[in-house]
This record gives sequence, structure tokens and C-alpha cells, in this order.
Amino acid sequence: MTGYHGKLRVPESFCRECHLFTRRAQQAIQQVDGDVSLSVRSWWTHLPWALRHGGYHPPVMVVGGRRLCQGHDVPTTEAVVEAIERAQN
Repeated sequence: MTGYHGKLRVPESFCRECHLFTRRAQQAIQQVDGDVSLSVRSWWTHLPWALRHGGYHPPVMVVGGRRLCQGHDVPTTEAVVEAIERAQN
């Protein structure tokens, strides 16, 4: 995903942020009791979905239909666990 897409350049730091978001989500899922699934979608191809949840800067983390964080705001594993537990209740 990094590099040039037409005249738009995607910096490598965006991919690092996505990897951190995904890693934190996976760690949180392992700590939560119950059936929880992780879905990773491209911000570029799901832009309307991201914008509908207030996600203006990739990556965007949505838990239970609510945006938890986006962009440089990488969540802690504990914050993701809390969001999952709130969504399950």
C-alpha cells in the first residue's frame, strides 16, 4: 500500500500503524472470553465505511460499530479489551 498511487503518496508509517493496530486487536481478542472476530479492511477501498464511523485518517479501529481510535493514536491492548467488553454487554 505504501508508495505512489497516482499523484497521492502513502507513507510507510501508515503501514506500521496498521500493523500495530492489528497486533493490539489480536492480543486483546486472546484476553477476552467469548466469540470475537477481527476483520481488516483497506481504508482506500472502504472509505465510505471509514468516514461513516468518523475515520478520516487511516488506520481506523472500530469495535462494536463505534470508532475506538484512528491514525497515530495506537490503542493499548487494555483499551481494546475494554472496548470489546463494552460492545459485548
